Formats: sequence, C-alpha cells, structure tokens
Amino acid sequence: MGQHTTFELLLDSQQEQVGTDIFEDERGNFYCVGFSSEPKSDYRKGFILKIDPFGKLIDSVTYMLPDQACTIYSILQDTPGVFILSSYLSDTTSSHYHTKIKLQRVDYELNIIKESTMHVSDDHQMLVVSTTLGINNDILITGGIIKDLPPYTMYLNARFNNDLDSVHASVKNLATGGLSIKQLNDTSYWLMDWSYHYFLCDTLFNITDYYDVPEHVDNPVGVKWDSDTSFFFAGEWNGGPDDDIGIIRQYHPFDQTGYLFNSWGTMDTLDITALNGALDFRCKDSVFVGGTTGFVWPEEGYHPSYYSLIQTDSLLNIRWERFYGSDEHYYVLHDVLATRDGGCLLTGTRFDYDAGADDRDIYILKLNSEGLILGEHNYNKPALKEAIVYPNPGTNQIKVRIAAQYPQCIFELYDVNGNKVISQEIIGKWGETNTSFLSPGSYVYQIHNNEGLFETGKWVKH
Repeated sequence: MGQHTTFELLLDSQQEQVGTDIFEDERGNFYCVGFSSEPKSDYRKGFILKIDPFGKLIDSVTYMLPDQACTIYSILQDTPGVFILSSYLSDTTSSHYHTKIKLQRVDYELNIIKESTMHVSDDHQMLVVSTTLGINNDILITGGIIKDLPPYTMYLNARFNNDLDSVHASVKNLATGGLSIKQLNDTSYWLMDWSYHYFLCDTLFNITDYYDVPEHVDNPVGVKWDSDTSFFFAGEWNGGPDDDIGIIRQYHPFDQTGYLFNSWGTMDTLDITALNGALDFRCKDSVFVGGTTGFVWPEEGYHPSYYSLIQTDSLLNIRWERFYGSDEHYYVLHDVLATRDGGCLLTGTRFDYDAGADDRDIYILKLNSEGLILGEHNYNKPALKEAIVYPNPGTNQIKVRIAAQYPQCIFELYDVNGNKVISQEIIGKWGETNTSFLSPGSYVYQIHNNEGLFETGKWVKH
C-alpha cells in the first residue's frame, strides 16, 4: 500500500445499480453498498460489493426480501474486521410506505453477525438518511420522511446502542430533513439539515437552538469533522452568480467567527456536489471535494456530464481540478473517499443514453494523490480530462471549461481536412466561441498552453 494504485471499474449490467456509500478496510479492500432494481421498477434490492486494492470485484451479497424493498445507505467501521450496515426497508408497492430502519453487523467476509430492525412509519416514505457513530459507539441516524399529504416532510432522528438495540427515536414536524449528526457530549447533539441550518438538540432530540449556515450553502452532503469542535463541509452555494459549489471550514459547531469559505463552478453549467458524500480527507492539507459537472434533471433530457474533483489545502485554496468521463455518457458522482495511500476513490453511476440504454451502471475510479489514473484502461476513451467542450453535439456556439490550475489557454478547431477554422485565447476557467458560420459536420479541437495542458477530441455540429 506504499504505492499509489489506481484503477477504473465499470460494473455493467442490465439492472439499475446505484452505490450509496463506500468504505476501505485496513488491508486496502473497498466495500461499496447501495441498491439495484430492474429498469423502471420500484422494487429495490440492497447489495454490498467487495473490491480488492487493484479494482477486482472479489465478492458480493444481494439482499432480496420478498415483500419489502431494501436500500443500503451507509457502511461504518465498527471494530477491526467488522463494519455496520444501515438500510431502510419499505413495502414493495409504489407508495413505499411501512418504512423500517435495519442495522446489520457484518464481518469483512460479508457474513452477518447480528441484525435488528426498527419500525419508523406506516404512512411515510424515507427521503434521506445519514448514519454515524457517537459516544460509546452508539449508532446515530438522522434523515427525513415524507408523505403525500401535509406535513410533507418530517425530521427523523434515532439512536441505537452498540448492541443494535433502539434507545430513542424522534420524528419532528419540520419541513426539512437531516443530512448529518454528531454527538457533542453526553447531553447534546449537533444536527445539520439540507436547508442551511445547524440545530442543537438534547438527548431526546428536542431542538433547543438553531443557527444559519454561513454563505447560504445548503444541501451540505459532505461533512467531515477534523476534531471534536471543527469541521469541513461542501454543498450547493446560492450566494453568487457564477459558482455552484461552496466549501466551508468552521472551527466551532455553532460559532462562525473566522470560518473559511471558497467556491467553484461556472455560470453556464450546473455543478452539484456528490450526492451522498462530497468531501473527505485523511490529511487536512489534502482535502478532496467531488461533484458532477453538467448535471441535468431527468426531465430535461440527457447530455454528456463528468465527475469533477478538486483538491484544496487546509485553508481551502484550490490546488487542482480534474474531470472524468467521456462525451458518450452521462455521469453522476455519489461519493468521494480519501484512501489510505493518499489518493481517493470516486463512486457514482454511468448512463449510456446515447446507445438507448435505460439503466445506470456503477462506475468507480481509484485515483492517486494528484487525481491521476495510471496505466491502461479499457472503457472506450481515457477518463481523465483537464478541459471539456460542450454542448457536444452543438450548433452555433462552443463552450470550454478549463481546470482551475490553468489561468489561460488556447482553443483551436480544425475541419476534416486539417484546416484551422477557429483559434481563440481563453482567460480564466471558461470561455465560448461563435460557430454559426461553420457547416454542419465533424471537427477536431485542441486545447493547450505552455503549462502542460493539452486536450483534444471531436466536436460535432448539427
């Protein structure tokens, strides 16, 4: 494990597969949990995948319950050789009511040691759920539940002891849900919801005080504590015109004096954080923050998108940015895991919309400390990019997104005969050029500078 091993793993199947959390054991093996289903089906099966340090799938277990859908949403280190899985269960009808939380203690060979189930609601669906360990290794759960009639959203919190016995659960009539929970001491808990609030709660999860998250950063799915009092997080930034993701380092659970803030993105693409875990680190001077660049909602129609990853120092200064994907697929990043060798693991989905496929496949990248993929990979095109061109195909305009480490570059476009038809300097992280005068057809682009940037590819005008 002294070397930076990298790999690319595509788990291609005829089913919908979504990974919701990842974990690395002491030997460098990775465990990915999530759910699978038939395309356009509401019936989910939970799964856990075991992957060796070189990207080979070596074991898997699927949890199929005849009358209940199962989504495994969290995996936590328990003791050496053992982890805890958190799942939620629901009925198999389209309503997905009759919800339950299921906890399982599992060894590294994927054998179940112990399990327990807690009933949540007969007339609510689960919305989001997060799990962590508290004092005395209590298991803490926060999330949200919804139903079709008001109040639409309710805040869910629960505590289990380390024997997986339910100690206390609470549901509050708040129009929000929990994304992160931390036990501060024997008598108080810190909670963060998806609407830029911190809550202080007592042992029964009654809210005793609340605070606004600074900089209007909401949906903070990447919270990482570096001490008992200070933490980092990443979320959607709503405070500026041309950046979509905000990162904050705060030195106290509630006091915002002297917090640090940075953001990145561009005004013409939707950058969102990884859906389940957007920020992670093992060293505070090497913070990984991941997201999806070019994200679209399903009803808007699909186009190429990319995993995006930045690395910052402890003061949130961006060292580098990279993109991962290809022009033929729609990618959505779900998790970022800082690994023991100084690199990181990206887990998400790849959707082959261009080929008419209707299912998502799990797509995993193991990167080194510089965000690079070493060696040979076989999924059609190199995954790593430091500049992307969009829309592709396009019509009367080309837009170019440049990685944060490059302050300027040259964009060039060539026709099929090798004639240069466009040459433009780009200053900053993005630029655009008019292509209305070009004939429909295929073109080759180059993006380069004297600092090491060189990207090339095909652009199609309709």
